[in-house]
Amino acid sequence: MRRIIWKSLGTVAAVIGCSYYLPGIHCEDWTQAAAAGMLLAAAYLLFRPVARILVGAFNLATLGLVGTIVDAALFMACAGKIPGLTVDGFHWALLAALIVNAARIAFGLVGKLNRA
Repeated sequence: MRRIIWKSLGTVAAVIGCSYYLPGIHCEDWTQAAAAGMLLAAAYLLFRPVARILVGAFNLATLGLVGTIVDAALFMACAGKIPGLTVDGFHWALLAALIVNAARIAFGLVGKLNRA
């Protein structure tokens, strides 16, 4: 449970960081980016496993590329639900998905190591 919370925090932090530092992702306020991060964390928790199962054979054949495309599509879908947050194109969503996944891995490791 603690690891899920850490990964969710990593998702929120990465989306906020992407909105500030990636020129293709525009956000009016950091609270909108945080809301998009929370929505993306919920989408990763609920929809990502189902999508990964559905495209599992293609994901295996492309060595994970399809999984990254699924993550970018989830990022674009969550950004479309938050007013004031726009993504200029799919390539920016793909880059943001890679950054979010890296942050999720890093924060997940922190959650794994932080056993009190």
